[in-house]
Amino acid sequence: MPELEPEPEPQPQPQHLRLATVTGSTASYCEGPACDSVTFGAGSSASKPVEFNSVLLIPDLVSATECEQLIADVEQRRRLADDGGGGADGLSAWSRTTYGENWRGFQRYRIPSLSSATAELVGEILRGRLLPFIARELPTVEDYLWARSISACEESGCNLQPPAQRHLGSDLSELPYRFAPQEPAINRYTAGGEFPVHRDEQALTLNVLLKSGSFDGGGTAFWRQDVACGGDPQAPSSVTIHPAAGVGVVFNGKVQHAGRAVTAGVRHVLVFSFSITCSQYVSNRAARRGEVAPQQGPLPGTCEHCEEDCEYNVEYI
Repeated sequence: MPELEPEPEPQPQPQHLRLATVTGSTASYCEGPACDSVTFGAGSSASKPVEFNSVLLIPDLVSATECEQLIADVEQRRRLADDGGGGADGLSAWSRTTYGENWRGFQRYRIPSLSSATAELVGEILRGRLLPFIARELPTVEDYLWARSISACEESGCNLQPPAQRHLGSDLSELPYRFAPQEPAINRYTAGGEFPVHRDEQALTLNVLLKSGSFDGGGTAFWRQDVACGGDPQAPSSVTIHPAAGVGVVFNGKVQHAGRAVTAGVRHVLVFSFSITCSQYVSNRAARRGEVAPQQGPLPGTCEHCEEDCEYNVEYI
C-alpha cells in the first residue's frame, strides 16, 4: 500500500475579529478567549486588568438589533424636543450647563427619562450580562469592583459597608448600585461634540458604541494613570480606542479619559459608571423620604445631601 501523506497540522486561527482599532505608541492589543484588552504604559508590567492602565473589550455585549432600538428611542425623544415637546424629551440639562452655547454638539439622554423598554434593556445589559460575565470570566475584576466600591464609599463620606454583603455571598447581579451623576445615559455627539478629560470616580465604567460608520472622528482617549494630563484636552493621550458597535468597553473610575470630537455625522454611546452600594442605605434613604425601596426599577436620584442628582445617586436598574 502506498504510504499516506501526513495530514497538515492545523494552523492557529484567530479567536475573533479585533474588537477595536487602537492608536497610541505605548498601546498593546491583547486577544483573549473571553474578551480582549488594551494596555498602555511603559511595558506590560505597568498594567493590571482594568485596575491600572488597562481597558477590557467584551464582544457582543449588545446586539445590533438592540443598538438600533436604543438609538431609535433617543432619536424619537430628540424629535419631540425639536418639535417643541418640552421637558419630556429626556435631554439632560447637565449637557447644556456643561457646554454652554456649544451644548448642541453633545446631548445626554438619561435612561430613566427614555422608554420603559430601554430601561429594561439597560438593566439586562448590566445585571443579566456584564455582571455575570465579570463573576464568571474575570475574578480579579470582581475583586477590584468590591475593593474600589469600598474606597468610593469612604471617599464620598456615605459610610456604606458593601463588604458585608460579599461575606454573605451575594450575587453581583442582585446587589444595589449607585451611578455617576446623570447616568446611566446615552450620549449623542454631532459635529464638534466631545467630552472633556475627566475621571468617573466610580468603581467601573461601561461604554458601548451603538453604531459604527455613522460618524467621523470620535473615539475614546485614555491617559496613563501614572502620567496625569492635568485635564489638558490638548495633551497627547496614551491611547485612543475606536470600538466596534456593541462591544463593551470596561475600565476603572480612576483613569483619565475623554470623548474625542466628532467631525461629521452622529455618534451614540451608552454610558454608565457604577459602584456597589449598601442595600441598608437604600432602605434607610427610602424610609426618610416616605418611600418603599423597590426591588427593581429606578429609585429617584436624590439623597439626604441635596434635592437633585448628585454623587450619592442610587438607582435600582
